[in-house]
Amino acid sequence: NIDLSYNPLLYPDKYDYGFGVAHMPQLDHLTWFDGSSVAQGETIRYTWSGTSDGSSFTLVWTDPPAAPNAHTMLVNDLDLEVFVNEDMIMYGNEGERPDRVNNVEKINVPSFEGNITIHVRGVQMRSPQRFALVSTIPLTVTERLSAGQCVTGRQHCTVSNGGGVQ
Repeated sequence: NIDLSYNPLLYPDKYDYGFGVAHMPQLDHLTWFDGSSVAQGETIRYTWSGTSDGSSFTLVWTDPPAAPNAHTMLVNDLDLEVFVNEDMIMYGNEGERPDRVNNVEKINVPSFEGNITIHVRGVQMRSPQRFALVSTIPLTVTERLSAGQCVTGRQHCTVSNGGGVQ
């Protein structure tokens, strides 16, 4: 069934219909990274410092097709994580846990002052995965961490035997 009653001018942020309609005054502040790639265990860190009345971050990738009758359809799993002043506030799609289903992850952050850090992590990867990250604030890439290097904030580190997270 198609809901013909939806009017994007009346309901621009209704998540039942995607991620809403672009808010034109914010478009001149967009930053995007297209064609970056991340491999298994890698984390790419983006940062920004300042004051924001609110910001939005969207991570998207074209996932390879899963095998027929696969238990999960997501082949390459990336995580989007947001830290404000070194405190983790949420995972992609506004979750308290990582999203293991979707290849589009979005986080809206309310007003904040200080440092914001965005992590794009390669979690379960069959091969390196290209992705695009779009932000409403001007992020910069600060570093690429390989598997085994600690990531500040939540201190998740791959143990030398690959057996877990600290």
